[in-house]
Amino acid sequence: GGGNACTTGVQTGIHASMVWILTEISEYKKLTFYRFKDNLIHFYYRYIFPNSDKRNFLSDKDFFDIFIKEDLEKNYLPEKFEQISIEFLIHLNKNGMIKEKFYDIGTFFCNDQAMKVNRQFDVVTLSDKGYISYECKYTWFTNNN
Repeated sequence: GGGNACTTGVQTGIHASMVWILTEISEYKKLTFYRFKDNLIHFYYRYIFPNSDKRNFLSDKDFFDIFIKEDLEKNYLPEKFEQISIEFLIHLNKNGMIKEKFYDIGTFFCNDQAMKVNRQFDVVTLSDKGYISYECKYTWFTNNN
């Protein structure tokens, strides 16, 4: 056999259409991200499964506040917003609603060693004319009235 359990699990997820691949758009293509397509499965394995033994001791609200809320607001929802933005841009592109037709979409990393700066562009498309970067930021607002 060959391969480890993680690699086998990712490959199985890809073949079962449960995982989508987000790659870096550049000539280097060093980084690849794997994300769950199904939000419920992703939520379960991110928050519920690793903390399932603690759920018996807490109310639903306390469980949410302790194990879910902060990461949900700072990481999970912004990541999902980027995913939805990518899906929306693909939809617009397929339906002729974008002026500059693209043939690749992903993320872009820039490592400027002279300035000692690393940058990530969350959503970037590639067309015959080059790269286009889209800014998409999810922000959590509360109403404190």
